[in-house]
Amino acid sequence: MFRREGYAEKSMPADVLVRFQTFRLEMERLMGAMELIQAIPWAKVYDGDRYIGVTPIRNLKLPVGAHRLRFVNEPLGIERVQEIDVRAGTNSKIIVSLVGKKTSD
Repeated sequence: MFRREGYAEKSMPADVLVRFQTFRLEMERLMGAMELIQAIPWAKVYDGDRYIGVTPIRNLKLPVGAHRLRFVNEPLGIERVQEIDVRAGTNSKIIVSLVGKKTSD
């Protein structure tokens, strides 16, 4: 059994492996779906430096594990960071209020 955090387990019979000096095994990344990502009033959303889209964002698929989402509303001069832990399957809603925030958290 081959295991790696954030990836689906994979197994291969030992009698198959002994036939090869080396082998390559590709692991399948586990994914989770965010039911809804919303900012109030609205924001551009980035996962690290990768642009995701403008809120509301529904059923966003992300790799399982920790993510640092950045919510930016340039006209209001507001930015907020929200750390999330994505689990396999469907994850609950993320709603971030930008009202009254003037600097990054």
